Amino acid sequence: METGNIKNSLKQRLFCFRGLVVLSGVLGMTAAGVGAATLSVLRQPALTESVRGLVVAQQAGCFGCHGPGGVGGGPNPGSVDGDVPPLRASGAMMFYAQNEQEIREWILRGIPARLEREKSWQRGLIQMPAYQGRLSREQVDHLVAYVQSVSQVEHPVGKLPAEGRRTAQRLGCFNCHGPEGRGGLPNPGSFVGIIPPWDGNDYHELVHDDQEVREWILDGVSQRFAGNPAASFFLNRQAIQMPAYRDAISDDELEALVSFIQWLRQTDHVVAEAPDSNASSILGPVERGAWLYRTYGCATCHGPDGVGGVPNPNAAGGYVPALTDLADKLEIFEPEHVSALLERLERGIGIEAMADDPPMPEFDTFLDRYLEMRLLVLRGDKASKRDPDGAEPPLRMPGWRGLMHDSGPITAAEIDSVFGYLLTLQDFSEDV
Repeated sequence: METGNIKNSLKQRLFCFRGLVVLSGVLGMTAAGVGAATLSVLRQPALTESVRGLVVAQQAGCFGCHGPGGVGGGPNPGSVDGDVPPLRASGAMMFYAQNEQEIREWILRGIPARLEREKSWQRGLIQMPAYQGRLSREQVDHLVAYVQSVSQVEHPVGKLPAEGRRTAQRLGCFNCHGPEGRGGLPNPGSFVGIIPPWDGNDYHELVHDDQEVREWILDGVSQRFAGNPAASFFLNRQAIQMPAYRDAISDDELEALVSFIQWLRQTDHVVAEAPDSNASSILGPVERGAWLYRTYGCATCHGPDGVGGVPNPNAAGGYVPALTDLADKLEIFEPEHVSALLERLERGIGIEAMADDPPMPEFDTFLDRYLEMRLLVLRGDKASKRDPDGAEPPLRMPGWRGLMHDSGPITAAEIDSVFGYLLTLQDFSEDV
């Protein structure tokens, strides 16, 4: 389907009233409703490339193999990891496509030239179709933009925007504003018919400056909109309301989130490239643990930065669990004990070897729990059933035993580094 038809399809689904008009305060709320109904016009939202790419992915059948929304496909016998790879993999896409050009080659040719040259590459029984001649250049551009956003191959450089990205994940901002804030869900009755992406043109109508975005985050509405009767008419009638995060976000987190949105709106991003497997060997233990977590698809089920939330029907709890409370599960309750453990990892001391110089009291209890978890990682396991008589939960923990990368099999030291990274995700300030 050509882009014009895509626009028409979106137009039918996403058209809404545009009623933000300048009204005198004496008009009052009743007149605001009448004025909005009279003066509003149908409009199409200023869709970002990522949102248009989502439509292309739906129409091209991408989710038939890569799973609904790209969260992960089914088994693919004979492939490199036994499954159709997910698109939403928090950087794991770099294992398959190292740059934008390779994403484009996957779409057009069915495989990048780099992997085609590698005789050891295993494509599996289910092979990626080539869309050369089936999609227009514009459609391919949109699809590339969508894959880049959902696979999170771009990472902000700098501590403040990176912290802002983590804050957005913690608060669930991407659930509504779309992957990385680049495209939102439909929102009937709103100004533009969708929850606005942070990098889109509609953002200018809603946010004039950084102070106004702070007001939206803290109070769920800006003072400018709250004081405009016509704007309030539409805000009150839209299906999905912007939450007020004043009591859920610190001043530092607020500034970091504003910084991330600023980074996202830059036309030319300075991107922190995900390291390749050779470069990863020179990373510190915690950084290598983060690389392994992304590269081997842990985030596909456990979520970016271990936040969890991926549905797993009939599993205990109904979801794949978060890993942001791993320290509690390992009975580490003080941040200084995590710091002491990580300091020993940085010096090349394995977790088992720390028994000679324990980083915390009750280290034996911690070590017993850790070895149980490490064994679980190595052998994998099924999710516990909520209903014993019900179906098996579709998602299970894959075993890492025998897992290979360019420099050989996964080692105990590398699993130590993954756990080290996960321990950094615990927010001790929230502990009671």
